[in-house]
Amino acid sequence: MLILVQRRSDLFAEVIGALKAARLPVAGADRLKLAAELAVMDIRSTLAVVATPEDDLALAEALRSPLFGLSEDDLYRLAVGREGKAYLWQRLRESDHRQAVEILSDLMGQTGFMRPYDMISRLLIRHNGREKLIARLGPEAEDGIDELLSQALVYEGSDVPSLTGFLVWLEGDEVEVRRQAGSASEEGEGLIRVMTVHGSKGLESPIVIMPDAAKRRAPREAQIMRVPGAAPVWRGRKDERPADIATLAAEQTERQILERKRLLYVGLTRAETWLIVAAAGEVGLGEDSWHAQVGDGLARLEGMVESRHKAPFGGEIRRFSHGDWPESAPRPRRAKRSSLPSLTGCANPPRPAAARRVRWLRPRLAGPR
Repeated sequence: MLILVQRRSDLFAEVIGALKAARLPVAGADRLKLAAELAVMDIRSTLAVVATPEDDLALAEALRSPLFGLSEDDLYRLAVGREGKAYLWQRLRESDHRQAVEILSDLMGQTGFMRPYDMISRLLIRHNGREKLIARLGPEAEDGIDELLSQALVYEGSDVPSLTGFLVWLEGDEVEVRRQAGSASEEGEGLIRVMTVHGSKGLESPIVIMPDAAKRRAPREAQIMRVPGAAPVWRGRKDERPADIATLAAEQTERQILERKRLLYVGLTRAETWLIVAAAGEVGLGEDSWHAQVGDGLARLEGMVESRHKAPFGGEIRRFSHGDWPESAPRPRRAKRSSLPSLTGCANPPRPAAARRVRWLRPRLAGPR
């Protein structure tokens, strides 16, 4: 299944998060900017404290993260009134937040022995870091966590593994991960792939969903117009433009509209069997939105059978079909369960009854005393 969006808006991350929350097999984002992931920020702040305990800002960020869970009031009480410019780490060691001190002290004790990958794994597994981050940030945080581990292995394979060096390497390079989306058989049967329409070129799927086909704003004009054979010019206000600049602006807008139509064609031709075009909000008429264009185009095709259904969440569903489609397809029968013997109690079998204790008679006790 392919879920195609027009651009990487908030809907993109929400779709992936909803799929993971529903425990559906999703391939994750096809493009991931590592430094922008909240889970990666929290782990990086924690590693910065381990490498340099005097970094007060990094320690404050780590303490407020799900890894340690201190409130804003807790952090304020730690930071306020520090005499003699005492470091925040010193105040933390003298506080009642023993769990945070124990975690950081454990990691600091391993800096000279563990590679960055092992250090991150220790934070995520031994100290339940992964569980805490996912509980607060949602299942979509797993992509950033797993990719940070992968990048740690990449760094260790190209340089001398050290925690400080890894942090410098991670900050100095804006790591953007691009997953090459292959066929369904390459990525695993039944995986749901979420990506932009532009990134789906060359792919096909039995089911394609385009969830953001609502009305969009008109294309924005560039502030600088490129005049062929001349110097660039300022676009100016619409009511004050010369005729030549107005013509250039109209041509630029037309090119952007045509590009949107080409992207719509790419999205439509990815579907092998089912194409689901959805929209939240106003769809407009004619060429105002992809939803309106697809509906009008299918309505003009010969041989298309249109039916309307009430959506369970409100609104109406227009269904276009071609060929013989059964009204209600029979549900597949479940395979009969094999008659296996019951294994109840095999792991903890009942203990045998204790043998009755026999009391033996002693000869010296027999007879009168």
